[in-house]
Amino acid sequence: MSGQKQYSRTVTAQGPGTLGTSLPAGFVNEFGIEKGDELKIEDLDWDDGTITFRV
Repeated sequence: MSGQKQYSRTVTAQGPGTLGTSLPAGFVNEFGIEKGDELKIEDLDWDDGTITFRV
């Protein structure tokens, strides 16, 4: 992940027809997020291109 900004994420292929992003290990560990957990999308702003989610 060299050269990647701390709060930027790279979109990767995750399976047939599915794209996704990863979360930094420090963030995951801090909030006790585990594989299979769902993150609730609070807000999706198409004009801004931002997604806000709640842990």
